[in-house]
Parts: sequence; structure tokens; C-alpha cells
Amino acid sequence: LTSQIIIARLQEDLIEFYNYIWINPQIIETLGLKTIRSINGLIAINDKGVEIIKMRSWRTNYVASGISTSLHDELPKSIGTDLIIQKDYFKKLSALFVAKPNYVVYRK
Repeated sequence: LTSQIIIARLQEDLIEFYNYIWINPQIIETLGLKTIRSINGLIAINDKGVEIIKMRSWRTNYVASGISTSLHDELPKSIGTDLIIQKDYFKKLSALFVAKPNYVVYRK
């Protein structure tokens, strides 16, 4: 099994911006999941179709003077991407590796 758990591709410029973070496809397969693109973004589902992992990206609080006359008016103050995984699958993922995670963030 690969030691590279997360795959990240980050590009930030004025013309094209994206943050892509995802679990290594080899690990997705080992966990018995399937990656799909849905209307909700990039997700991984189990064999019952339950959403197990989700990547979310956002851009909010745009800088603008009230009149959209330049590219500056379209710059977001807040940009982010996160990767959410169900707690039980996070435990399965952690069990695949010798080094254990030193923290978990979980919010309902």
C-alpha cells in the first residue's frame, strides 16, 4: 500500500483557480469505495451508495465596490477546500498505517 495518503493539486491565479485534495485512489479501492463526480462535487461512495468521503470547495465574501467594472471586483476574501470522511471510515483508513493520526476534527 502506498504511503501517500492525500493527493493535492492547488492552483491559484486570477484566471484559473482550483484546490483539489483527495484520498489516493489505491486507498479508496482498498476501503471498498468508488469515486464519482456528483452534483454535490467529488465524493466517494460505498457499495450501498452511501456518501463516505466528500471534497468541498468554496469562494465567498467577494471584494467589490458595488459596480462590477474590473477583475478586482470578483476577488474572494475567503477561499477554502476541505475533505470530509465519515468517522468509521477514518478509523479504517488509520488502521492501514503504522503511524496513527494525532488528532481528529469532527463536527455535526
